[in-house]
Amino acid sequence: MLTRAALCLLITLPLGAGCSLYFESEPSGGPATPPPDAGVPPRPNPTPDASPPPDPANCQMRTLDSRVPGFPFNVARFQERIYGDLYEGCGFSGCHDAETTPFGYRVWRTDPLGCADIRTFNELFDWVNLSENPRNSELLVNINGTNPFHPIQLSSDDPTLEELTEYILEAYNTLNSDIGLDPIEQLDYDIFAGAIQPLMDQAQCTLSGCHNDTDSIARPFDLSPSPPSNSPEMDRNFLLTAEMVDIDDPESSYFYIRATDRHRSVAFPEPELLLEWIRIAQPGAN
Repeated sequence: MLTRAALCLLITLPLGAGCSLYFESEPSGGPATPPPDAGVPPRPNPTPDASPPPDPANCQMRTLDSRVPGFPFNVARFQERIYGDLYEGCGFSGCHDAETTPFGYRVWRTDPLGCADIRTFNELFDWVNLSENPRNSELLVNINGTNPFHPIQLSSDDPTLEELTEYILEAYNTLNSDIGLDPIEQLDYDIFAGAIQPLMDQAQCTLSGCHNDTDSIARPFDLSPSPPSNSPEMDRNFLLTAEMVDIDDPESSYFYIRATDRHRSVAFPEPELLLEWIRIAQPGAN
């Protein structure tokens, strides 16, 4: 039978929060408390899953291409601003606190060697896309509305989201300085406005109840139906679509996959044109 103390431990409530330690009476009716001379029970031997000692390697910044520590990220900017955003917005218990969340992006609030910010910085390398489309980084799509299941959804003009997006784009441009282009700039806007947008309208993607931004249903991919070219509405549709494109692997683009998987029994017309629009955005494509 579980004692109340054991139950408290199981549900991770601190002692004093409606729970207090006490000794269960033995089935034979023995004393409910140990005798005064019972002494302190011996400390158990360490178990294989005991917490490891602090590792100095955790204080070493990750880097790419054998460059300076932290390359291609701006380390000073991370320590001055980005770490504070992650600490305050994500690093609490039940969210992404490294002490309580063994999965997902981890934010260290404390570290025995004083390297909490460095350990949090090193997590960036596993959660950003610096190959072709930094805006498609998992760190961003989880908070910018693309992932509807994430509990935090930031608007496109949220200062924190703007700061994180700019920071990742800066690292991308540093790493790819020989290209020097934002992936959104590599996609042809005129083809989107003249061909891709009309195809989405033709497929009824922009109808109310689907991906229409004029109804009362908020969705990560809300589009304006049939907007004029070079209008703010067309620009927004282009940006939302480009964020779901993988220029390096066009067939794996989330936008292409969803356009051709016949969700809601919708058949996207001319999917080969959509794929070609992505392919010609590749550096060196003819």
